[in-house]
Amino acid sequence: MNKQSDIDKQINEVKKSIDDLKNRWPFHSPKPAMFQKLEELEEELAHLLKKKPPYLILLPVTNLSAYVNFVKTFVTGALTGINTGQLYSG
Repeated sequence: MNKQSDIDKQINEVKKSIDDLKNRWPFHSPKPAMFQKLEELEEELAHLLKKKPPYLILLPVTNLSAYVNFVKTFVTGALTGINTGQLYSG
Protein backbone atom coordinates (compact mmCIF):
# COMPACT_ATOMS: atom_id res chain seq x y z
CA MET A 1 0.00 0.00 0.00
CA ASN A 2 1.32 3.45 -0.78
CA LYS A 3 1.64 6.37 1.59
CA GLN A 4 -1.26 8.28 0.01
CA SER A 5 -3.75 5.45 0.44
CA ASP A 6 -2.58 5.01 4.06
CA ILE A 7 -3.33 8.68 4.74
CA ASP A 8 -6.73 8.36 3.06
CA LYS A 9 -7.49 5.29 5.16
CA GLN A 10 -6.51 7.12 8.36
CA ILE A 11 -8.63 10.13 7.37
CA ASN A 12 -11.66 7.90 6.82
CA GLU A 13 -11.14 6.17 10.17
CA VAL A 14 -10.91 9.50 12.03
CA LYS A 15 -14.03 10.81 10.24
CA LYS A 16 -15.91 7.65 11.25
CA SER A 17 -14.76 8.12 14.85
CA ILE A 18 -15.98 11.72 14.82
CA ASP A 19 -19.35 10.65 13.38
CA ASP A 20 -19.65 7.88 15.98
CA LEU A 21 -18.88 10.30 18.82
CA LYS A 22 -21.38 12.85 17.51
CA ASN A 23 -24.05 10.16 17.22
CA ARG A 24 -23.51 9.23 20.88
CA TRP A 25 -23.53 12.90 21.96
CA PRO A 26 -26.28 13.52 24.55
CA PHE A 27 -28.73 16.36 24.03
CA HIS A 28 -28.04 17.77 27.50
CA SER A 29 -24.90 17.98 29.60
CA PRO A 30 -22.27 16.13 27.58
CA LYS A 31 -19.30 15.04 29.67
CA PRO A 32 -16.04 17.05 29.43
CA ALA A 33 -14.27 13.90 28.24
CA MET A 34 -16.50 13.89 25.15
CA PHE A 35 -15.54 17.47 24.33
CA GLN A 36 -11.88 16.59 24.81
CA LYS A 37 -12.15 13.49 22.59
CA LEU A 38 -13.91 15.47 19.85
CA GLU A 39 -11.23 18.14 19.96
CA GLU A 40 -8.48 15.50 19.76
CA LEU A 41 -10.13 13.81 16.79
CA GLU A 42 -10.64 17.10 14.96
CA GLU A 43 -6.99 18.05 15.54
CA GLU A 44 -5.88 14.64 14.25
CA LEU A 45 -8.08 15.07 11.19
CA ALA A 46 -6.64 18.53 10.51
CA HIS A 47 -3.11 17.13 10.85
CA LEU A 48 -3.85 14.29 8.42
CA LEU A 49 -5.46 16.64 5.90
CA LYS A 50 -2.34 18.81 5.96
CA LYS A 51 -0.23 15.75 5.15
CA LYS A 52 -2.41 14.96 2.14
CA PRO A 53 -1.12 16.68 -1.00
CA PRO A 54 -3.59 18.83 -2.96
CA TYR A 55 -5.05 17.45 -6.13
CA LEU A 56 -3.61 18.75 -9.38
CA ILE A 57 -6.06 19.06 -12.23
CA LEU A 58 -4.55 19.20 -15.69
CA LEU A 59 -6.63 20.74 -18.45
CA PRO A 60 -5.73 20.82 -22.13
CA VAL A 61 -4.78 24.31 -23.26
CA THR A 62 -5.19 25.17 -26.91
CA ASN A 63 -4.39 28.87 -26.59
CA LEU A 64 -1.64 29.32 -24.04
CA SER A 65 -1.49 33.12 -24.21
CA ALA A 66 -5.25 33.39 -23.56
CA TYR A 67 -4.88 31.04 -20.61
CA VAL A 68 -1.97 33.04 -19.17
CA ASN A 69 -3.97 36.28 -19.54
CA PHE A 70 -6.95 34.67 -17.82
CA VAL A 71 -4.82 33.52 -14.89
CA LYS A 72 -3.16 36.94 -14.56
CA THR A 73 -6.57 38.64 -14.60
CA PHE A 74 -8.03 36.22 -12.08
CA VAL A 75 -5.10 36.42 -9.67
CA THR A 76 -4.90 40.22 -9.94
CA GLY A 77 -8.64 40.54 -9.36
CA ALA A 78 -8.60 38.08 -6.47
CA LEU A 79 -5.67 39.83 -4.82
CA THR A 80 -7.28 43.21 -5.35
CA GLY A 81 -10.49 41.91 -3.77
CA ILE A 82 -8.56 40.53 -0.81
CA ASN A 83 -6.69 43.78 -0.29
CA THR A 84 -9.82 45.95 -0.55
CA GLY A 85 -12.18 43.56 1.21
CA GLN A 86 -14.27 43.06 -1.92
CA LEU A 87 -15.08 39.83 -3.63
CA TYR A 88 -13.76 39.10 -7.10
CA SER A 89 -16.71 39.23 -9.46
CA GLY A 90 -14.77 38.34 -12.58
